Amino acid sequence: MAAHAWHPESGLLRLPDDLFYMIFSGLTLPSKVLFSRTCARLRHLFHNSCVLALAFISSSEHVEYLVGIAQVLPDHYFCIKCKKIHTINEMDHPLNPLSLFSCPTGFSVLNYHTITPKLGPGYCLLHHHAQLALKYARRGDTQSKYFRQLMAPHIATRTLIPPMKYFSVQPAIIHGKFLLFRTWTFEQDGVMGGVKRLELCPHLKVLGTDLPRRQVNPLYETLNTANKTKGVPMYKACHRCPTDYSVMALSNHIVFCTWQDFGGESTTLDVAWYIHVENETNDKFRGPTVPHIEGSLGEAFSGQIG
Repeated sequence: MAAHAWHPESGLLRLPDDLFYMIFSGLTLPSKVLFSRTCARLRHLFHNSCVLALAFISSSEHVEYLVGIAQVLPDHYFCIKCKKIHTINEMDHPLNPLSLFSCPTGFSVLNYHTITPKLGPGYCLLHHHAQLALKYARRGDTQSKYFRQLMAPHIATRTLIPPMKYFSVQPAIIHGKFLLFRTWTFEQDGVMGGVKRLELCPHLKVLGTDLPRRQVNPLYETLNTANKTKGVPMYKACHRCPTDYSVMALSNHIVFCTWQDFGGESTTLDVAWYIHVENETNDKFRGPTVPHIEGSLGEAFSGQIG
């Protein structure tokens, strides 16, 4: 940048090259690339180094690199479906069913269940929805229309599960973590048929009694206890993922609630996201055991959501 009386040279450009090299050496690869694109001088110093580094990274490292770039660019996100960076589409949010087809390069909807948790009727939270919301919150851009769409609550009073009368979702960002609060209300008379199709998380389901060698599920035990102490909520936590839940039986209804932690800004390999996605190694019988303080997520919500 040429210096003029009305446009003096930046003080940053008067620093010696050695200092720039010291800064550059301590950066991650995404930061190095963005740093090299700051101005013509930094491009001259570091462009070739960045090109060389990118030429020799593995496919998994390239994914990590793209995620790092997307976390900086304000209107872009990394697509977990096609492993590329896309520009945001404000029609792509958890309450729009077309989110399943949001990838501009195309993606088979048959593979959808392998990368996304099952959260309830009418609500489809994809990985980039949570990551974009976390990025906007970090940047302080919480008044934008798109951020409000990403964080909008959802209520369904008519569902495909007949005994279910009410379902709701309330997202929140607390201490840099994306959290969800969900509720289900079932008619007492038909609750068992509906609960057999209810999934609080990949590890908490009521199993049908007709299955051979049925294993006792903690949710089933909690439901039985709640039916014996009507009006008193039973608070429990999943021992395989960060999910707190409660069950309360009333005279005509049973209410289920969950508080779930989906982690902070992260790569697609982060267990904080995939621990909530059911697959062949993470289901009602299998999955890691995680240390968790029962009730901690519910306390976080009660302290910041009215």
